Amino acid sequence: MIKFLKKPIGIISTILILGLAVGGYFYFGGEEKPIFDVVVAKRSNLIQEVSVTGRVKPAKSVELAFEKSGKVSAVYANVGKQVSAGQILLTLDTNDLQIKLNNQQLALEKAKLILAKREPKTNAEDDLKKAYEDGFNTISNAFLDLPTIILGLDNILNSWRHSPYLADQELRFLGDTTREYHDTVARAYYATDKNFDVLLKRYKTFTRNSSPEELELMLNDTYTLSKQFSDTIKDTHNLVDYVENKKDESQREPEIDRDQALLDTYTEEINTHLAELLKIKDTIKYSREGITDNAFDISSTRIDIQQAELDIQDTLSQINNRIIRSPISSTVTKQDAKVGEIVSANTPLVSLISDSQFEIEANVPEADIAKVSVGNGALVTLDAYGRDVVFEAKVVAVDPAETIVDGVATYKATFQFAKNDERVKSGMTANIDVKSANRENVIAVPQRAIIRKNGDQFVRIADGEGFREVKVETGLRGSDGNIEIISGISEGDEVITFSEE
Repeated sequence: MIKFLKKPIGIISTILILGLAVGGYFYFGGEEKPIFDVVVAKRSNLIQEVSVTGRVKPAKSVELAFEKSGKVSAVYANVGKQVSAGQILLTLDTNDLQIKLNNQQLALEKAKLILAKREPKTNAEDDLKKAYEDGFNTISNAFLDLPTIILGLDNILNSWRHSPYLADQELRFLGDTTREYHDTVARAYYATDKNFDVLLKRYKTFTRNSSPEELELMLNDTYTLSKQFSDTIKDTHNLVDYVENKKDESQREPEIDRDQALLDTYTEEINTHLAELLKIKDTIKYSREGITDNAFDISSTRIDIQQAELDIQDTLSQINNRIIRSPISSTVTKQDAKVGEIVSANTPLVSLISDSQFEIEANVPEADIAKVSVGNGALVTLDAYGRDVVFEAKVVAVDPAETIVDGVATYKATFQFAKNDERVKSGMTANIDVKSANRENVIAVPQRAIIRKNGDQFVRIADGEGFREVKVETGLRGSDGNIEIISGISEGDEVITFSEE
């Protein structure tokens, strides 16, 4: 007869049972029956934790202002909002500077082309060959980014944050005007996507050995497509801004800030490709012509190029000065700017402060980073006071970029103490248990009870003198060694955790 031992069971009892089993075998000459340890599946609360070690550092408080006066064009953070380092908080109107910058960039490209025409050509054939090689590389560089951009635009346009159709159940304020706006942008996107698919098929057959005519045709078509990408990115950005401005403060989502930042990145990337494609087109043109004209003043043209580059740097600096970014991960405590308002130079508009006097920085291993999110609670102990003194904290920031520690990828997380405490000192070593997830009143069994076969999971259920295997679906793994059972067994089932056969 098979014996089932229900937990808990003591060491002495286990020895006694095993002894009786062995003795019975030799005394009666019978076959030893397998012994199983079982637990009863019951409902419990599961908590998933991630444990890391960090160091206490001083928190910061800052007031931010613009260097020059101007009209506020956008407000991205209001009082009480938590912001991360580098996040845009306020911007002034930059339309005048953008026009100025575009003109300066065109002047620079024109000056470079003039110089290319004026400098002596020692070997026009070699120059043209190099220009074609550069043209192939320029096209390839564009097609490294275009697939990512087209996918990113699709995700943004069809996300619940911006699509009035997906948001219909929650955001009733999105009316017909918003739908029409979204449909217009979507049609422009699908036209761009269609042209991209056509050109992508041609690009896949395009090689360095393609004829000069094929290369120049591909170069022109890639430049035209990139301009279409630029227009679609701009339209999508305007839609995102429109939807955000139409929402109440309570409806705005932090993901919208990330969408706007991503669209800014796409704008920079596509502008770079447009400039490089235009440059190589003109370079091929002048290389092919092999123009040599020493009658012009080459030195003067080089001075024009240097001046144009300095002008561009100055304008970019002016544009950057019309943006206020958060220098730290913090909470907004004051925000006095309104869209359309003219603000004065050096007048503090935004104040930031950490929620506590000190914060903790810790490196979370790659294997655990998916379990840690901004807002997760945490319990902290400091080596200076031992494990009995516990401080409450929460995750306020998680760096998106990795930090390599001893050859292993980790991600820096920042924690803020829930309360100021004079016992906390800068430089102290902190042991942090992050409460990453929890489940209440769920059926749970020990993780060691799970058996994996061919990609499926099973448990063994005691059944009379034997057992039967039942396929189960599992959920959260608790830090106490138990695991959630979503389906497959019921509360009260006797689950085998160990067998000795």
